[in-house]
Amino acid sequence: MFEVVITSDVPCLFFWSHGMIIEKVMNNNCVQASMNGQEVIISGPGVGYNKKYGMSVPEHPANRIFYVRNEQKNKLYKLIEHVDIEYVFVAEKIVQYAEKNLEKNLNPSLLLILADHISNAISRVASGIQIWINNVFLDEIKALYKAEYAISRDALTIINEQFSVQLPDDEIGFIALHILNNYENSVDYESVRIIELSQIITGLIEVVYNRKVDRSSFNYSRFMMHLKYFSSRVLCNEEIKQKDIGDIYEQFLEKDILLQRAIHEIERYLYATFKYELILEEKLYLSIRYLPKY
Repeated sequence: MFEVVITSDVPCLFFWSHGMIIEKVMNNNCVQASMNGQEVIISGPGVGYNKKYGMSVPEHPANRIFYVRNEQKNKLYKLIEHVDIEYVFVAEKIVQYAEKNLEKNLNPSLLLILADHISNAISRVASGIQIWINNVFLDEIKALYKAEYAISRDALTIINEQFSVQLPDDEIGFIALHILNNYENSVDYESVRIIELSQIITGLIEVVYNRKVDRSSFNYSRFMMHLKYFSSRVLCNEEIKQKDIGDIYEQFLEKDILLQRAIHEIERYLYATFKYELILEEKLYLSIRYLPKY
C-alpha cells in the first residue's frame, strides 16, 4: 500500500503504485495514465515506447509521476506535446522552492509559464543561438524585490545545473517577473508598473545630471526602496498630508543647481502620465534620498 502525497495545487511527485493503466501515449518518454481513478502523467526513459492504450506501466526507478489537477490538465497536456516533461519537473521544483522561501502561495499557472520559459531558453542554447534578450529591469528588480531576486538567482542555478547550460543573468530578472506576476490572491503588487516607473524616474535624473547611476551602491538600493513605495502611491493616486517644509527644500535647491531641474522633469512626467502632483514633502524626500548621494 502506497500513500499519495500532494503538497500543493501544482502537479507533484508521489510514490509508485501498482495498477497504473495507460490512457494515452504522449511520446516515447511520457504517458498519460490512470491510477486508482486518478489521472497521472508518467515520465521516464522509454516508458511510452511500443506501449498502447490499456497496457500497464511497469515500475522503474527512473520513472517519475505527476498527479494532475483538473484545472491544469488540459494546459499541461497541451504543453507536453511540444515541451519535454523534464522542464515541467524543474519548473515544479522552482515553484515549490519559491513558495517555501517566500511563504506565499503562487498561482498554479506559474508551473506551466516557467516550464515554457525554460524550454524556450534551453532551445536557444541547443540551436546555437547566442542572442539573448536583455532584461532592462534587472537592476531595479534586484533593488526593489530582494527576496524574489535571490530565489530567481537560485532558480537559474538549478536550471543551469540540471541541463548543463549557462544561461545569462538576465534570466534571473525574467524568472523574478514571472513570480511577481503570479502571487495567488494578492493585490499589493503592481510589480511591473512599479519597476517601470522607478526606472523612468532614475533615467530622468541621469539625463539631467548627465551621468550614470551606480546601481551596485547601497545608496541606490535605499533610493529604490523609497521609489517602490512612492511609485505605489503614484499608481494608486494616494494623497498624503503636506507639511510646512518649504524653507528646508529651498536650502537643497541652493546647494545643487541641477536639483530643481531634475525635480521639475520628474514632476512634469508624473503629471502628464498619471495626473499626479508632487507635493513639497515628496520633492524634499527625493532630494534627501537621491540627489546629494551621487
